[in-house]
This record gives sequence, C-alpha cells and structure tokens, in this order.
Amino acid sequence: MKKLKKTPVLLLLFNRPKYTLQLIKQLKKYLPTKIYIHCDGPREGNISDKKNCKKVIDIIKEKIDWNCQKNLKIQKNNLGVRDAIITGIDFLFKKENKGIILEDSIIPADQFFSFCDCLLERYQRNKNVSLISGWNPILNFKTNNSYIFSEFPKIWGWATWKRTWLLSYYN
Repeated sequence: MKKLKKTPVLLLLFNRPKYTLQLIKQLKKYLPTKIYIHCDGPREGNISDKKNCKKVIDIIKEKIDWNCQKNLKIQKNNLGVRDAIITGIDFLFKKENKGIILEDSIIPADQFFSFCDCLLERYQRNKNVSLISGWNPILNFKTNNSYIFSEFPKIWGWATWKRTWLLSYYN
C-alpha cells in the first residue's frame, strides 16, 4: 500500500484556549507538514474574549513546535461564526487543493487523519463525493464497511477539496 501524503489542516479558532490546547495535542500525533490557522478576533468591548484570544495565539506559537509550515491569519476584530469559517476556508483554499477542517472544539480520534487522507485520495476525481466527514451521528447503524455514503454532510471534523468548496459556496 502506498504511503499517503499528509493533508494540510485548517484550524478554525476563537476564544477557547482549553479546547485549542486539546486539539493541538491530538494534532501533534498526526504531525501535519502544513497547518493553516484562522483565529477570529475578540468581540468588541469583550475583555474576556481579548484575553482568551491572546491565550489561543500564545498556545499556537508555543505548542505547534514540530517541523511544519504554519500559515497564520489573525483577525483583529470579530467576524462572527459564519464569516470567520468562510474566511478561514477561503484562506486554506487560496493555496491548497484539499484540506482537513477542524474547529477548536473538535477533538478527532487518532484514526481520523489517516481516514481523511485515504478517502480524499480515493475520491478526489469523483464529483459525487463532496466531503469526508469524521463524525457519525448514527451510533446504532450496523455495517461491515468502514464508512458510508450520505446526502447529509456532517461538518464536525471534515475534509474536502477546493473544487467542492468553490462549487458549494460560490455558486
């Protein structure tokens, strides 16, 4: 079996240093060679946000200590959830053709990254597959397969291609 190239990872962060620290600990097991980090800014007049956003940035600078290309975009002002996510994904796909996307409160299982790497490679030319989800809300679903196909995307830990992002969001 051929060794897959590690997929670039996008971290969508805000004001939750505790979760950011947990996410980076899990990410360190994967050791991606390219990390894109988008930090939304503090809400206007919110002192707690300002303090916690700074803590998140300090954690990123201190804890992502392995050899990798870090691409950091820090918002000075708060964009809000919707616009921060869109801006972050745009930031990733300006340079990459595929990526794994994680919000700060998503702590993926150890096998999540290799699962995404494998399926991104397998379905890269299949226009019927638009994303790889790492979250399965159907806990009692019985199957002998390691994954299923669904018309309902789950975006709590996911991976996709630039082609899909451009089609889904900009059309």
